[in-house]
Amino acid sequence: MKDIEDYIDTIADPELRNIFEMRVYDGMKWIEIAEEIGDDKNRTTYARKFRKYLENAHNAPIAQNNIV
Repeated sequence: MKDIEDYIDTIADPELRNIFEMRVYDGMKWIEIAEEIGDDKNRTTYARKFRKYLENAHNAPIAQNNIV
């Protein structure tokens, strides 16, 4: 879990870091994340942004551990 915490802490984009925290730590569903952030994007936008970031981070411990 420490590796995952360290990984999330390195995410520079505050919105993306918030999405990771809500999804991983709080176990929130995508629709809940969209409602929490409260803008005009839908849940698909956040899920896509989350997955795209993981795809670009091949060695991310969060991706290797199948947390999501």
